[in-house]
Amino acid sequence: MSDWKERFGRFSIERNKREAEKEREKERRKKEAEEREYQRKLHELQGKCKCYICGHLPTGPRKVMHREGSGPEATTWWETNWNLPKDLEQCVLCQKWVCEICYSRNSCCQGCATQRRWPDCVNCPFSDVTCQKCAEEMMRKAEFSG
Repeated sequence: MSDWKERFGRFSIERNKREAEKEREKERRKKEAEEREYQRKLHELQGKCKCYICGHLPTGPRKVMHREGSGPEATTWWETNWNLPKDLEQCVLCQKWVCEICYSRNSCCQGCATQRRWPDCVNCPFSDVTCQKCAEEMMRKAEFSG
């Protein structure tokens, strides 16, 4: 009598192992499909957006916070926006995508700053970039003082 119980127990254990293996395989396939979809969308985003100065590609999509309601009852959640790159900003003057390195403090890119596109350049408000007009003025002053 114990022989059939033992075989039934082994069969039950093997069946549970097979079911667990099928579940793990299903999870693995689902994760692979999600990763393929993420890589496809990332490649698409990188095709649309890159720094126009140095060519830096975005590393992912931007997460955007949404808020519904006000006060303590407000609901807040984050959503992935595949139309906006995570580590690129848009120049306020030329509307091109630029990376953090090529982006100046006044919301315009170094290209616009050096080409005097900023409308009110008073001794260049940019600490790391000097526009063409101010650079020429500095050169003239250096020539006369030296």
